Amino acid sequence: MKRILPFLAIISLALAVSCGKTPDPETYDDGLYDLSQVSVVDSGTIPLEEFYSKILQDATARNGEYDESLYGYYSDLLKQSQGGQTKAEDSGSSATMAYAWTTLRYKTLSATGEEIMCSELLVWPYVPFTEQRPGNVVIGCHLTITSDAERPSNFSNLGITSDANLLACFANPLSQKALVILPDYEGYGATKSRNHPYLNREATARQVVDGAKAGIAWYEKEKMKLADNWKSVAVGYSQGGAVAAGVYRYCQENRESGLRLAGAVCGDGPYDPMSTVGKYVEIGKLFMPVAAALLLKGAVDTNPRLRALGCTYDDFCTPEFVQTGIFNWLADMSMSTADIHKKFLAISQSSNSGFKVYCWSESRREYLPYNANNAGNSSLKLDLSNCNGMNYVPIEMCLKPSLVEYFRSGTIPSDIPSEKVRAFEQCMEENSLCADGWLPPQSGGLTFFHSETDEVVPYSNLETVHEMWDTASRNYSSYLLTKATTYYHKAAGVQFMISYSGSYTNDILSGKWTSIHKKL
Repeated sequence: MKRILPFLAIISLALAVSCGKTPDPETYDDGLYDLSQVSVVDSGTIPLEEFYSKILQDATARNGEYDESLYGYYSDLLKQSQGGQTKAEDSGSSATMAYAWTTLRYKTLSATGEEIMCSELLVWPYVPFTEQRPGNVVIGCHLTITSDAERPSNFSNLGITSDANLLACFANPLSQKALVILPDYEGYGATKSRNHPYLNREATARQVVDGAKAGIAWYEKEKMKLADNWKSVAVGYSQGGAVAAGVYRYCQENRESGLRLAGAVCGDGPYDPMSTVGKYVEIGKLFMPVAAALLLKGAVDTNPRLRALGCTYDDFCTPEFVQTGIFNWLADMSMSTADIHKKFLAISQSSNSGFKVYCWSESRREYLPYNANNAGNSSLKLDLSNCNGMNYVPIEMCLKPSLVEYFRSGTIPSDIPSEKVRAFEQCMEENSLCADGWLPPQSGGLTFFHSETDEVVPYSNLETVHEMWDTASRNYSSYLLTKATTYYHKAAGVQFMISYSGSYTNDILSGKWTSIHKKL
């Protein structure tokens, strides 16, 4: 951990939030987004009861570890939606309230600077026979996915564990009544053929902001005007938490008033990649090894310094990790994280594999390497995808031991050119939320939720950001921090999405948000 904090520069920059004024309808489209750069791909409606019933059936069929909480949540929404009908005054006929949705393509810039057409999902409340204007906008930032089928714009095919489904609930015509906009990140949907710039803070934030502006402009032209005093909030968990925070910073730095962004609600995000890796080095374990592969792939494929140096995955990874096929799987984009983790287990089971997954043994109360000898041991926990702290891969089976030692002590690797190591290090530093000494404005709206025992996105990375802000030249009190009462990453995510994100978002949008500066 010695090399973590000194990497951060301390040049402060803070810009005030601008909610903006209601634009003139005559110039609104041109001022917010050029609609000639927007096209509709698909659209539809789904009644509230049908939507929730479908998800509940999925939950029952899956019978997964986290389905109970989600089942209860969606059961409550289903009960709320039953009887959610509206009548036409002239005929007395009735129709069921629904979610309306569409998928759009919009122009933005790639992580490497080219113009590209990205895709996104829009969801809004549909109330037959009456005009119900969305009161606000929720900008949904999705979590880490590895299969293109998991993208938000594949809305009609998403399952219970999709955070896109949970974020879509902000459009419920019986509660929040928001216009929900969920961009696919670069590398998914319309840009499937491109590399995904994992944890590239500025590039992804710019793409999400462009998507939100395009979605609002399209909705107001093709459907109806939003409420006169509408505002927006960015919401996301895990990678989505980091993206939501990045959207908040991007709007501040670029004086982006078109979104009227009032805040961001961020759950268990990797806000500081360098200290996140530093924690992995400290404990020697990767509880979600696919995340390390995504970070490396995003950097090698899209970072200009690494590309100029001709960096490859082999420069930083062990042959055993590369030979699992992980980077080919990520490029193919057909396997979910659960599918990839099952592949890891199958490779670990092979007697001649140098790549091993360690699994918790209930009977022996210790981690054991998963191999051919203990493959039938019923006491072993074998589900890497559940993010429950029961499975891990030693970090030195994934990253070269010399690179791990460099992050631990600063010893220059003998088997990796120093300029490549420093370029990778710099890539992680510049994608920190507090890179260049950035501070959120005193006007607030920035909200964090994090589990202190998150094994995938360590709490220490939030502590690093907090330390940088807390050592600023003023008494800092411009963000809200709540600690999760659950332990592991996925459990905290369920808690965040169903118990906290809605109330935090409502507080921000209603003007009731209050920052509380908690010492960590």
